[in-house]
Amino acid sequence: MRAALLVWLLPLSGAAEPTESLGSPPTVTVFTHFDQDFDEVSLGEMKSEVAALLRPIEIEWRSLDDPSHIKGAFETIVVATFKGGCDADDPLPRGRAAGALGWTIQEDGEVLPFAHVDCDRVRKLIAPVVSRDHHRQRHSEFGRAAGLVLAHEMYHILANTTRHAEAGAAREYYSPRELVSGALSFTGRELDRMCQGRRRRAAPTAKPRRTRPPGEAAPQARAASPSTKARR
Repeated sequence: MRAALLVWLLPLSGAAEPTESLGSPPTVTVFTHFDQDFDEVSLGEMKSEVAALLRPIEIEWRSLDDPSHIKGAFETIVVATFKGGCDADDPLPRGRAAGALGWTIQEDGEVLPFAHVDCDRVRKLIAPVVSRDHHRQRHSEFGRAAGLVLAHEMYHILANTTRHAEAGAAREYYSPRELVSGALSFTGRELDRMCQGRRRRAAPTAKPRRTRPPGEAAPQARAASPSTKARR
C-alpha cells in the first residue's frame, strides 16, 4: 500500500502551484516512514535539529503511514525513510558502523526527493560519546545526530546537487562528537541554493525505481551520496 501512496503523491506535488513569492523561503513537507518505533524524545530532537539547520525554510512534518496526511497539494516534498532501530535504547547492532549513515538516489541528473537514514549505523557510531546514565540526554543526542543526517540528505535533494563542502553540515564525513554536538551548520550560500531549488518541480513525475542501498548498481540510477559517512 505504501508504494501505491508514493506513486499518487508525486504527481500531486508536481502539479502544486507555489503559494509564496520567489523571494520568500519555501515550505518543505517531509513525509516520514519508520521501519521501527522512534522514541518521542529522539523524534522531537530530530525535528528541532532539522528545522534549525534548514532555517529559514519552513518544515512541515507528516506521516507517510497516515492516509489523512497525504491529502492536499504541497509546494515541495521530501520522503524520509528511517531504517533499522530508531530507539536509543535498542540493542546496538554487532560489528562496526560500516557504510553510509544516509543516502539519496539520483536519476537522469536529478536528485530524487527520497532521503534515507540508517538509525542502526548512527546509533552504533555515536555509542562511545552519548550519555549512558541519563535517559533523556541519550535520546536527545541520538535525535540530534539523526536530524543532522536527514538535513544533510535534504540539502542534496533541495539544492539538487551531489557535491559536498569542505566544512560544516554539507561535509561528507562526520565524527561521532560532531553528530551529537549540534554545532555544525550550512553556509548562507548553501541555504540559498536550497531555497532557490524550489523553482524546480516539487518532485519528479516519473516513478522512481526501487530504492537501493549505496553500491548496488541500477540502470540509469545511482546513489547521489552515499552522502553522510562515519569518520573516526
